[in-house]
Amino acid sequence: MKTQQCTEERFLKDVAKHVMTIEADNGVHRCLKFSAPGTWCMGFRLTTYPGGICFSGDMGSFVFERLCDMFDFFRTKPRTRHDGTYEELPINPGYWMEKCEAEDTHGKGMREFDPSLLKEQVKEAHHEHFENLRSREARNCWEEIKDRVLGCDPDLTRIHDALQDFGFEGFEFHDSWEWSLTRPTFRMIWCLYAITWGVRQYDAAEVTAEPATV
Repeated sequence: MKTQQCTEERFLKDVAKHVMTIEADNGVHRCLKFSAPGTWCMGFRLTTYPGGICFSGDMGSFVFERLCDMFDFFRTKPRTRHDGTYEELPINPGYWMEKCEAEDTHGKGMREFDPSLLKEQVKEAHHEHFENLRSREARNCWEEIKDRVLGCDPDLTRIHDALQDFGFEGFEFHDSWEWSLTRPTFRMIWCLYAITWGVRQYDAAEVTAEPATV
């Protein structure tokens, strides 16, 4: 089973009709609501306080802490990557997720098991061990791997136990507990896009707002 990934394109489609409602705006104390008119589907709030920001809504809840004003932390600009890929909403999941102090408990949280990463790791170990992948020994070993490891329940503890216990005619997995077998969840990536996008909407509203009359 392939894990679904959230993309910038998917996120922008989800929020195409969202509008911002400023519920509170006092320095770093803010509460901004983003939703399509008449529905809370994919709606969310950004609530900031000195040193932190809380994302909450239809896609879960996450809290991040790093700077006094976390809008500064999540503020990005469109860019073109070295490979020529254009990003309207650049995000930095690896670094940003390190600053997550509380994660959603109703979904899968920040990270989830990715079967494709497990397959990549075991295939690499298998290929490094056998000089001739077409040999009977190599083919029989791979069948055992598919049955005892790749066919294991998608639970990280059970998978790591299966890797540690595996052995076949001199072949075994070494240091498999150090393997990274998880990816950010769909909700986590969606949340990061949402915060960056929300900050940009807030900045744009500040720029275009007319000065208050006395």
